[in-house]
Amino acid sequence: MSTDYRFNEPVTVKKLLAAAKKLKLAQHKEHANDEHFAITDGNTYMWFYAEDNLVHGIARYGNNYGAETDILVPLAAELQVGFVSEYDDEYYEDDEHDIDTSEQE
Repeated sequence: MSTDYRFNEPVTVKKLLAAAKKLKLAQHKEHANDEHFAITDGNTYMWFYAEDNLVHGIARYGNNYGAETDILVPLAAELQVGFVSEYDDEYYEDDEHDIDTSEQE
């Protein structure tokens, strides 16, 4: 069983990886590329999907039930953004965000 998530504000890959590093989370590089990669706390994993250097999707697969609490919640707090899951009505709303592309390096 999997669960899909998304941040409720634009987050660049660069900011996400910097937040992960600050929280001592690691990027799991096996099966990763510029469009998808996993972040782990050593026990669980969350997969992040990016396009044009912006994170547009997040997923928890399999038995990684603690991943939301152990990885996604601390990342969202560090990034000062919220997130929603596919079980929230807000997840399916077509949100348009003003994106400052000057931060995308």
